[in-house]
Amino acid sequence: RTRGPMDERDGHDRSQGQDGRLVTEPAGAASEARWMPTVVRIRVSSMLLVAFAVIAAIVIRGVFVSAHRAIGWAFATVVMAALLLPLVDHLARHLPRSLALTLVALGLVVVSAGLWAGVRSTAVREAEHLKVRAPVAAAALEKKYSWAKKADVTGRVDSLVAHIQGPSTGQKTSRAAGKASAYFVPLILMLFIMVYGPKMVTGGLEQLPEQRRDGASRLLSATVHDARIQILVTVAQACVVGLVIGGLSAAAGIEAPFLIGFIAGFLGMIPAVGIMLGSLPAILLATALAGPRQGLVVLIAAVTLQVVQVAVVRPAMSRSVGEVGPALAVITTLLAYELYGFGGAFYAFIGLIFVMALVRRVGMAHDSGAPA
Repeated sequence: RTRGPMDERDGHDRSQGQDGRLVTEPAGAASEARWMPTVVRIRVSSMLLVAFAVIAAIVIRGVFVSAHRAIGWAFATVVMAALLLPLVDHLARHLPRSLALTLVALGLVVVSAGLWAGVRSTAVREAEHLKVRAPVAAAALEKKYSWAKKADVTGRVDSLVAHIQGPSTGQKTSRAAGKASAYFVPLILMLFIMVYGPKMVTGGLEQLPEQRRDGASRLLSATVHDARIQILVTVAQACVVGLVIGGLSAAAGIEAPFLIGFIAGFLGMIPAVGIMLGSLPAILLATALAGPRQGLVVLIAAVTLQVVQVAVVRPAMSRSVGEVGPALAVITTLLAYELYGFGGAFYAFIGLIFVMALVRRVGMAHDSGAPA
């Protein structure tokens, strides 16, 4: 409140109360009430609570840092189990469920081992080629184009090549034993989740009130369904982008078409900008090693794929099962890449798809007024 002219005349403070009536108080009463000090008392229990919270945060951080790889493997197994359960259910209609689980697990092991062996050997071999050819291509670009010299393409390529180090034979042998157990344990955990996961989910839903149980079950089923479709479309898109960019790189005479196609497909999973970002190495190498015409062909192909992804794939997915925005995708994959590498970034992106599908379904349930 502020004092007005009427207050100065009769020595009273006048103000308007909450009900609109004029309130008259002795002069100085409002000022004393307005300037009354507030005393904050810190209790011993509050101090202990803050201390325990700080200690708990430090302990949790230490546990996560020490066990971040184990946590990552556990998360990956849960995601794989959620993706493979429909295949197990389909086979279980014609075979005993235990046999269906065994066939799916063995198929996953064979496919994963074959892909890992082939992809690793090919990537290591092509990485050695890139270490030799990439600096030559960067120097050729700087000689031909002023923009390449201004961008210091040679320095950037040299810095990138310095981080490309393939493991030696001794390192491969020493890591084999450790990796065998690292793959065997998640496989057992995945089988456990595939066997008992549905029962665990059902038991968790039964802990909810009966009036909310059906809504939560429908919400969870719809979330998993939407996430599976998004993941299938994303993986299919990555394969198409990798095949196109890798094939054009091979046609241009680049000695590392598989690795370049893998980079394009992997980064192409990022919505809106990923395909162009992942195709930059192919465009630059094709321009430097095969000429501007081949570089233009790769550029046109990348732009076409990006336009199709933005104008056709994303709107269709957004209308039917939802989508993940580019900002969240970039932040999540970068953080996971720093902790776990390419595999961690891939699984983190898949986990983000599940989270955003759940957020979308919760919002739809809230808008429709259905209990969830």
